[in-house]
Order: sequence, then C-alpha cells, then structure tokens
Amino acid sequence: MVLGQKDAGTSINERDLIPDVYTLQFGMLQTGNRTSVSVPAAQAIVDWSVKGQTQKRIVTIASGVALSGVCDAVSVKIRDVSITTEGAEPISYAVQATLSKGQRPSTGQPPSLTTVLSQPLAGGESVVFYVPVNAGVMSLFVLAGPGAGTLVPSNIVAQVLGTNGILLAAYYPLVTGGWIALPAGAYEVDVTSYASELVTADVNVIWGIDG
Repeated sequence: MVLGQKDAGTSINERDLIPDVYTLQFGMLQTGNRTSVSVPAAQAIVDWSVKGQTQKRIVTIASGVALSGVCDAVSVKIRDVSITTEGAEPISYAVQATLSKGQRPSTGQPPSLTTVLSQPLAGGESVVFYVPVNAGVMSLFVLAGPGAGTLVPSNIVAQVLGTNGILLAAYYPLVTGGWIALPAGAYEVDVTSYASELVTADVNVIWGIDG
C-alpha cells in the first residue's frame, strides 16, 4: 500500500543565494490526539539549483532530519503522506524547516525516504520494492521483523535488480544489517523468504538519500 499524497504547500523558496553549501533542517510537532489510529507523516521535496540546473531530493520529515547541498537557489515543498484509517480523525501536526550555510554533521545515518508501509511476507514468497525515481537515492536499509513462527536471519534474502531483471547485488539483510550502497542502474529490490510456509515476517525498505 502506497502512502497517500497531498501537497501541503511551499515552505522555502530562496533565490539569488551566494553559491555555497547549505543545510536544510526539519522538525515535526504533533499537535493532535495521540491516541488516534491515524499516523501523521510528511515528505519534503527539495530542489537544489546551481545556475538554473536542478537536483531533486525527497526525504521523509522527522525531527532532527537534515539535508545538505550545493546551490545558489533552493525550493522546498511539503507533501502530506499521513496514514488515516477510514472514519478516523486525522492527527494535526506542524512541520518546521530552516535553511542555513554549512554542511550537515556526519551521523552515520543519511537522510531517508519511506515510500510504502511494511509488507507481509510469507515463507516461500517475495515482496518487491521499487527504487524511487529522481529522489537522490544512494543506499537502502531492509527492515524485517518476525510475525508467526521463528524467523531465522539467513532465511531472508534481498536481491537488487536492474530494469532488465539482471541481478546487481544480493545479500542477507538480517545478517549483514546496516545501510547498503545502491548499485548503479538499480530498478527494484526483491525481498524473499526461504522460511517454512508457516513462518511469516513484516518487511520494508528505507531509502537513503544523498545529502
């Protein structure tokens, strides 16, 4: 299931900046009912521009997220991707965005993008996650949690495929762990369970964004 998308407007639109490295910092403040079954979520669509040439980045907004880029102009648009159960009251929230000169500190974790909800994965089956286009994706992090039965780490295999289905990379995400560099030409990530049919898991892919 893909997160719903609704443009919430432009947050920053700076022109005629001195060409340099700039950092965007984001924050989210939930102001509604915390007992609601709805989940507030938002994405930032960032256009870094240098002499009219634009590089797009898309990140999931959370408190503490920062993104750096070289530019002489930058535009930030906010997209609401909240998950609301039918009949439930949406949770209200506020998004903060600031721009300043300088490089974001190195934290060992890149800005990230989540595009879908966690997917159920039964033994002997696969789930496909498509690489977001024009978002600045440079790495991936496969998340997998146990459902029914006992999940053995080596039972979960992730394969990175190109547009023609050629295998670009394969690894055991629950054994290796951490962020994995996305090979050039990657089109999709297939996560497969080689466990028994009675063993289930919930899996998702978090995309690391350059910046």
